[in-house]
Amino acid sequence: VIIKGGTYEGSFDVNVLNWHNLYIEDGTFDATAKNTANIANGKYQQGVGHIEISGGNFTSGATKTNLIQINGYTSSDITLTGGVFNKKTGLSSYLADGYELDTEINPNKFTVVEIKVAEVNGVTTQKLN
Repeated sequence: VIIKGGTYEGSFDVNVLNWHNLYIEDGTFDATAKNTANIANGKYQQGVGHIEISGGNFTSGATKTNLIQINGYTSSDITLTGGVFNKKTGLSSYLADGYELDTEINPNKFTVVEIKVAEVNGVTTQKLN
């Protein structure tokens, strides 16, 4: 499934429950009612359970997290290269290499951004480890 936009609201558990491949490029995910998270990633027997998020706005009200994994998933099953989240719990473990959380772009939110050291004439040099 590829989500490229739209508004996703829910009143129970999660906005989106994934059991296979899910790619989120944009959209508004509002779980401020009684939801536990915006996105839940699950795996049944030999299922895939893979999520890539490159954009979107995620608001969760009832818990400390926007993303949850069920059935023994690891952080490698979710990859973040974008998105704006209102909860920090667990996000760092999902960041793709070369990305970090920024709190200056959107106060009181966590924005996934590419790590930049310098940008000259539109050419970006990434941080060296």
